[in-house]
Amino acid sequence: MKNSAAWAVVPVMIFFSLAQPLVARARRGSTVVVIMNDGSQVKGELLSVRADALLLYESESGQGRHLNLHQVLQVKVLKKTTYLDGAGIGICVGLVIGVNNLKKIEGDSLAPAFDMISSFLPLPLIALGGGLLGAVLTMPKKISLAGESPETVQCHLGHLKRYAREISPEKTDY
Repeated sequence: MKNSAAWAVVPVMIFFSLAQPLVARARRGSTVVVIMNDGSQVKGELLSVRADALLLYESESGQGRHLNLHQVLQVKVLKKTTYLDGAGIGICVGLVIGVNNLKKIEGDSLAPAFDMISSFLPLPLIALGGGLLGAVLTMPKKISLAGESPETVQCHLGHLKRYAREISPEKTDY
């Protein structure tokens, strides 16, 4: 039984290793949408978070932008959707459950086709659940800056620094 459990884990581990992006030489900042106090929006890659400004690179115009924090209302951090990753994990889990159910079925069953179908019946539901979980986990994060206390703004800026390309030299944990 221990050997079959190990073989059940192998496909999942292979999937996780293939799903992880290869380590790049330069870290890429997350794509953000910055909503300004006047209602305008600026979309671009978050390059750096400073004490008084955000630095963005707008790929549409090919230019960098320096946004004063006093003019920023909200920052939305956009993430790449992982619906397919979650569905793939759900399929792997469903296959493992189905194979384990098939091993439990007696060889002299009267309805082997029914047993096989009922073993893999939960597979689409598990895949859908994994996909939905992946989609929920990648919903954009909204970080409000306007009208917040200075301590809260600094906390939010610390959170935003994790998504920036440049790691701030002020606080590094190396």
